[in-house]
Amino acid sequence: MADNTIDPKFFNQVAQIAHTAATFSLAYIALTKFGWKAFIAVAISEVAYAAWHEFIRDPAKENPATRGSDLEDFSFLCLGPVLAALVYWI
Repeated sequence: MADNTIDPKFFNQVAQIAHTAATFSLAYIALTKFGWKAFIAVAISEVAYAAWHEFIRDPAKENPATRGSDLEDFSFLCLGPVLAALVYWI
């Protein structure tokens, strides 16, 4: 019989990759297709959304079984646009 529980450590690793990949993708597309002004607008929007989502919404709505650190999630969401700018410059 299969154990249907979620391993919180593995779930957290997958979530952090997804957080970074999502914000990286949006920021990189904005930068490569529309330039630096669009990138800045998207990056600011992503950071504002990340702050609201992680510090206001998640404490009230997220599943306690998979809930991780809000600060860690926020950091990985903010990492996406930083990586997008670095990849673009390289």
